[in-house]
Amino acid sequence: MTNTVFTFNTFQRDNRTVRDYTSCYFNEFESFLNAYNDYFEIVEVSENEKIEKLSYDLYGNENYADLILAINNENFLWSCPYDQDVIMNITDSVLHEFASELNLESFNESDSYKDFENKIKDNIEELNSKKKYFKIPKKDKLTDVLSLVNQYKTMYAG
Repeated sequence: MTNTVFTFNTFQRDNRTVRDYTSCYFNEFESFLNAYNDYFEIVEVSENEKIEKLSYDLYGNENYADLILAINNENFLWSCPYDQDVIMNITDSVLHEFASELNLESFNESDSYKDFENKIKDNIEELNSKKKYFKIPKKDKLTDVLSLVNQYKTMYAG
């Protein structure tokens, strides 16, 4: 896959070149595009759907995945909505981290713990539900949006 928007740093790991997907963000890019809302539409993304597949399904090319992510101020690592198994794993990890940091091993048997657990799970589910809808370029406006990307890069990203 070739990136359309992002140029990520890379590093070597086990004789492979690996992209550092956390090395590049476009601050205010989402706001910059708000003046062009008629260039976009909203699509629903399935749980665990890869953005590359979404890009291919929409435009016949997976190379626009990073464009979709940039428009939505997302990244490759945490962009798609998760299924319930992943949400439960995230909830368990967060709770374990809190309990460990605060020495609360016996706390997990109390009603307060269950309330706390439910609040964390609800929060994670709320964040996850926001990842189900992505703003994407309309097919006939894709070239215009790519021009806006280049304009933005020239103006703000150097």
